[in-house]
Amino acid sequence: MDEQQSPRPAGRVSRLSEIRRRRKRRRQLTVLAAMLLVAAILAGVAGVYGSAMVGLGDVLDSVRIWLQPGPGFPVHTGVRQALSVQPVNGGFALLGTQDLQVYSDSGRQLRSIQHSYARPGLAAGGSHLCLYSRGGYELRVESRSQTLYTASLPGSILLCDMSSNDSLAVLTTSTRGTAELIVYDSRFRQIYGWQMTESEGDPLVLAFAPDNRQLAVGAIRTQDGRLVSQVHLLDTGSDYVTATYSATGSLLLVAEWLSNNRLLAVFDSFAVVLSSKGEEVARLDYSPGEEPMDVSVCGRTTALLLRENTVDESGRLLILNDTLTALADFSLYGAEQVVCGRTAAYCMTNDSVHSYDFSGDLNWEHSSLSSPQALLVRGGKVMLFTSEKAELLDSGNETGGASA
Repeated sequence: MDEQQSPRPAGRVSRLSEIRRRRKRRRQLTVLAAMLLVAAILAGVAGVYGSAMVGLGDVLDSVRIWLQPGPGFPVHTGVRQALSVQPVNGGFALLGTQDLQVYSDSGRQLRSIQHSYARPGLAAGGSHLCLYSRGGYELRVESRSQTLYTASLPGSILLCDMSSNDSLAVLTTSTRGTAELIVYDSRFRQIYGWQMTESEGDPLVLAFAPDNRQLAVGAIRTQDGRLVSQVHLLDTGSDYVTATYSATGSLLLVAEWLSNNRLLAVFDSFAVVLSSKGEEVARLDYSPGEEPMDVSVCGRTTALLLRENTVDESGRLLILNDTLTALADFSLYGAEQVVCGRTAAYCMTNDSVHSYDFSGDLNWEHSSLSSPQALLVRGGKVMLFTSEKAELLDSGNETGGASA
């Protein structure tokens, strides 16, 4: 005779479920108490009430995100055109033409912030975001739960960037020179200022180093009828420009820090790695007829997408280390954007996404019914943003940057 397992009484099942819920709740409260204790200790060490409260608010935001997981992906964002996608601690920010949305990594919407900027810009730090009006005067610094600061600046805003410790660098027009750079700490107190003169050019690029202290400002000017691109290296602890690198006849497109002492500068005809003293450490000259289409950095690895001046939309993808030595070099057709991750590079066409490992082999491809607009690679997830939608493409162990 076959043995049959007797069903558990309904009351016992209910009691077991309640015990599990209580245990889970106790674990969550224990973690919450520990995080609050750490925040209080840090506040006491800092000895600054305002900074402590900002930091405590960020800790509480992280706790809330952890305690309230989202429904997962895909997510209906309602954003028809993704202008920018940036990672923040525990999630990401999506900038559209009318609003800024903040989501957790589990797909829960944390905030939706309306704006009326004709040319909105977004800069992301660790836990804070700066939403600003390009060519306008207004900016606002947001956390994952509330507006921290709003400001109207005397000069029109050209560029903004945020460091991983939520310091904010702002470049504006200036009546005393070509531009003015101001750096604010996480409490929006000015900690650094620099006036750019005509000899230092008009700014094009702004980038914080991983140490949250050094900055790179890329600019252009003319000399004897020729274009001159310059990369100025600054340190918020110094009153002087640390170093300047100049390239005559070339246009600077991108500047990205690979480490605290290595800066990648991508020009229209070549790319260089500069030391923190402005010295050329490595250089890569493109083939005749090639020009950069897109570039993405993850750690010390760079994915550089080059376009060939042909009618068949052919191009070339280079995956480079911090000495600009090619880990992979292969031709592509129809690629428009690239995002570099920790172990792979992701290329977008007008209807698909392709993943390549660092030896140039195809990992996978995804065909999209809607035109891809942006990619975000972080936290073990590869997210694709199309019109009004965000979806996961791959669950591999990846961390990296964003497109758009």
